[in-house]
Amino acid sequence: MTQSRLAQAEALLAAPLTLAALRQYQELASHTDDAEIEQILDLASAFFVAASADDALFAEAMAQDLI
Repeated sequence: MTQSRLAQAEALLAAPLTLAALRQYQELASHTDDAEIEQILDLASAFFVAASADDALFAEAMAQDLI
């Protein structure tokens, strides 16, 4: 069975954060027709905090408009 977009976003957040994971989160958050979109968008601050823990990742994520 396919995971919901919310479950996918939560799994991305639970794993070590990478630029690829941030791109995947952006893709998940772009599906505004999803019934769980509010919960998905609420995770944005958690991704921001997680990315800010790594200066290099944070700088590159900001440069690529991923956060």
